[in-house]
Amino acid sequence: MSKFTVYFARHGLTTCNEKGLLRGSAGALVSEAGRSERKELKRLYSYPEVDHLYASPAIRCRETAAILYSGMEPEDSPYFQSNTNRHMASDNDWRDSA
Repeated sequence: MSKFTVYFARHGLTTCNEKGLLRGSAGALVSEAGRSERKELKRLYSYPEVDHLYASPAIRCRETAAILYSGMEPEDSPYFQSNTNRHMASDNDWRDSA
């Protein structure tokens, strides 16, 4: 059995975070402040070279992956799929459509 290491990174601050909105799986973008903080983290910490890069299909996660690992395109994975049964009814109000 092969050994491998998995690293996790949280996406940067989003435009919705800055407004105090809970958007869940909606397409919130990483804000300027979020991009700046991730660039600063990349500068301060040496992120290891990786053989594979995976990111959630959420735009904010893809944006963060592009900052931390510029030049690498995240691979598709069946483990990161949109939850199609959950939708935002309104800001800060979740409902389950299943």
